[in-house]
Amino acid sequence: MPDDRTNGTAFTSDILTKTRGLDGLYDNRSQYQVFRPTQVAGYPAVNVDITDAAHGDCTTSVGTATSAGFQVAVHVRNTSTSDYSNPCSVSEKIAQTIVGNLKGGG
Repeated sequence: MPDDRTNGTAFTSDILTKTRGLDGLYDNRSQYQVFRPTQVAGYPAVNVDITDAAHGDCTTSVGTATSAGFQVAVHVRNTSTSDYSNPCSVSEKIAQTIVGNLKGGG
């Protein structure tokens, strides 16, 4: 029987220090097949993926100040869940939790 973690969701979170926040992502948007501006907890954000963001992977980057922010990259491993075909909803939820924690609400 496979380890349950292989059917879960893995994520990482990084501070955007060398990309100039969202500005750097917008400058390099041509390298992403998926580039969708959005908002997370009232902050400007963008969902990106180098493929189609429909196969378990998505990264949500959130701008928290001029040229600053963080990103959450998810990999949904379980192909039988709706999250697998809509991984950006998962990365956005995690990003929203991080913003809440940064504000002292989590």
